[in-house]
Formats: sequence, C-alpha cells, structure tokens
Amino acid sequence: MGGVLLIAGLLFLFLEICLRNITIPDSGITGIFYNQFIIYAIAYSIPFLVGYSVRYLVKERVRLMTLIVLLVLIISAVVYYLSNGLPFEITPLYKYPPHAYYIIYGCCISALLYCLRFLRPVQNAVEKMKMPVFIGQNTIWIYFWHIPWLLVVGIFVHQWVISFVLVYILSVTTYILQYRIVAKVNKQFFNKYFVG
Repeated sequence: MGGVLLIAGLLFLFLEICLRNITIPDSGITGIFYNQFIIYAIAYSIPFLVGYSVRYLVKERVRLMTLIVLLVLIISAVVYYLSNGLPFEITPLYKYPPHAYYIIYGCCISALLYCLRFLRPVQNAVEKMKMPVFIGQNTIWIYFWHIPWLLVVGIFVHQWVISFVLVYILSVTTYILQYRIVAKVNKQFFNKYFVG
C-alpha cells in the first residue's frame, strides 16, 4: 500500500514539474501526444492509485490517509493564497489538464466520502437507496455521457446552475437507456447463441 501511495506522490510531483516547466506546442504529433495523452494519463493515474490503495486499507489507515490529504489540501490552499490571493479560482483554471490543486481537492473529497462509509447510519441509508448505488457503480459511463451533453447544453444555456442540472440529468438518463439496451441485447444474444 505504501508503495502505491509513493508512486502516486512521485507522479504528482512529475505532473506539476511537467505542467509548469515543459511546454510543447500543440501542433505536431509529439505535442498532441504529450498534451492530450501523457499529461492526462499521469494526472488521472494519481487519484486512481490513491483510490485503489484506499480500498484495501483498514478504517484507522483510511482516517490517517484522509487527514494527510486534508493537510496537503490546506497547505496547497495557503500556497495558492500566497501566490495568487483571493478569490480561489481553481476549477476553471486548473481542471484541463488537472493540476495539483484540482487533484488534491478531488482526493480529499474522495477520502472524506470513503471515511463516511464506515459510519453505520450511512451504510444503512446507502443500502436502501438504489439510485445512488447505481450511479456510484456506473460513474465512468455517466462521466463519458456528460461530455457531449455539456457541449450541446452549452450552446443553449449560459447559466452555470441550470447547465449543471441539465447535463447531470441528461447524462444519467442517457446512461440508464444505454444500460437497458445493452442488458436487453446481451440477454437476447446469450439466449440465441448459448441457450438455444
């Protein structure tokens, strides 16, 4: 577990060094590969590795890791404040590709949510709710569907809150349709070719 977190930390440092010091023009195959694949692969590997390691931790270690990530978030906020002042404008400026502040924030929120799962009332409530569990198990597909909906809704709606709600509803609804269609096709395929 410690090795995975060490690798995540080294990737984190490497990412920030690359984002701050290496600029490759977008034109050309090297620039496109670096800017569109390498940076994103490194950036999204960090929360993946942290999440992967958290899954196998005992409750006390999860709490410790959450405290460490929270401390790193606070230190990062102080560094950001000393460098840029107020207001904190992290998401629009540092989201694509994800910079350190965005990754730290995401890891912190994820760790806090993961800590909640150890609370018995939270476990009981989540077990009774089918939709949040469904969404949690299929987040990657909902994320994929939000991208085209974000582009479409952005043409017509220019208020952030309304856009957010519409994109979320459309993404979840589209995935539910996809889920049902794939389940039906898989069942028909299985019955046709394997059951007889």
